[in-house]
Amino acid sequence: MFPLVAENLTKRFGRFTAVDGVSFRVSEGEIYALLGPNGAGKSTTIRLLTGVLKPNSGRAIVAGVDVAQEPYKARERMGYMSQLFSLYGDLSVEENLRFFSGVYGSDRAATEEAIKRMGLGPYLKTLVKDLPLGFKQRLALAAATTHNPKVLFLDEPTAGVDPEARGEFWDLVYSLKEKGTSVLITTHYMEEAHLADRIGMISAGRLVAEGKPSELMRAYRGAGFWKMRAEPINKALSFLNGMGVPAYASGSWVFLEGKDPQAILSALSEKGINVAEFSERTPSLEDVFVGLTR
Repeated sequence: MFPLVAENLTKRFGRFTAVDGVSFRVSEGEIYALLGPNGAGKSTTIRLLTGVLKPNSGRAIVAGVDVAQEPYKARERMGYMSQLFSLYGDLSVEENLRFFSGVYGSDRAATEEAIKRMGLGPYLKTLVKDLPLGFKQRLALAAATTHNPKVLFLDEPTAGVDPEARGEFWDLVYSLKEKGTSVLITTHYMEEAHLADRIGMISAGRLVAEGKPSELMRAYRGAGFWKMRAEPINKALSFLNGMGVPAYASGSWVFLEGKDPQAILSALSEKGINVAEFSERTPSLEDVFVGLTR
């Protein structure tokens, strides 16, 4: 049994379709990232999976429970952390944890374990509004997991957090994965999506690709991704973009896309642009995503 299943989920707001037939499954102890730009449908998908919104069609199943049919039973088996953290700023860390433990029906031992796991012991008497952002993030994760949920939903949890705190947060997520928790995380950070076991790329409410990060990049090899050294580099970039060839510079390299490299090289030569090196490159996750959603 898969702890999390989305079956042809569709959500419309009037004439606008926010989520369009999204289907995927998440295994036990798997981290699944929904990757897409703002407005792609990531957060709406999570709201459908957690029962906050009802789908126009399709089903969400959490730990074997149909979310629409048995919402309260499903919520007992899930944890949810939003990008806004949903904490009470005028209460202490300890008071927040007591409140959320009561909501979820967690016992004291489970709460103590969450405090230890998240490193919150020294801050129990601190008001949440006085916590650094990284520790608010830890507290929100502790609050969402005091009841040891089978499935954990993380909606843009690292938005606005510095890279060091983001790395520490992912260490905590991996510790939950090792316990067997299935994790669905939404993000628009490409480097963060690399940390997931599998990725679902979402655009305009549709799942356009799915797989391990390495599989997605490997599948796009041979699709016309190149790198070159050219002089003068600014003239080369301007000319390529003028031709409608996607290109950008990184250091002394120019990275570009094109189905006909010989035609590109000939056109550059005619413009007096010297190409010293030209070779195929492995596409990045961003290349794959842009190529699929262009």
